[in-house]
Amino acid sequence: MSFNLKKWALPIFLGVVSGSITNFLWGYAPFLPKLWEHIGPVWWFVLPITFSIIFIVLGYIHGAETRKEPLIAVGYRRPINVLDKGEVNKFDVKWEMIWGYSTRFPMPYDKPYAYIEGPFCPVCGTELDGAEKSKLFGWIIQRVWHCATCDKDYKRPTKYLYREEDAVKRIAEAKFKAKRK
Repeated sequence: MSFNLKKWALPIFLGVVSGSITNFLWGYAPFLPKLWEHIGPVWWFVLPITFSIIFIVLGYIHGAETRKEPLIAVGYRRPINVLDKGEVNKFDVKWEMIWGYSTRFPMPYDKPYAYIEGPFCPVCGTELDGAEKSKLFGWIIQRVWHCATCDKDYKRPTKYLYREEDAVKRIAEAKFKAKRK
């Protein structure tokens, strides 16, 4: 077992720096010790608001407002209460679609959602892996899905690169909603 100096030195250094800053503030800002006397009785109210403000500020600093993405990422899991299943061939590969609820007994306000699994090989049904193929002496890189069983490659779309599942999800939602009407 080797000793990694950087692994141990950085936390010690940060501890010394944060301790120095704290001692400086407590010593040269006489209002800080009395600040807790005012916040103490309502800490249950002040703390969540403080964390929310920090969370929102960090989200804006990170640039979430320009990408139109939510600050909190919510991932859907495979539905427990399955209403319908189906398959779709999109981008020359097979995708499995499941329409349902995330709970066994949905509440009136719950909405069913589409869950996508894949991509799968259209020949043998094996789940495909993402890979890169280099062409023209490595100057051009083509992104593909690779089937380990068939040893076949399927070209990934350039328009929906890394967002293929979103495009298939929109198709699935349209199919399931049309089927329910």
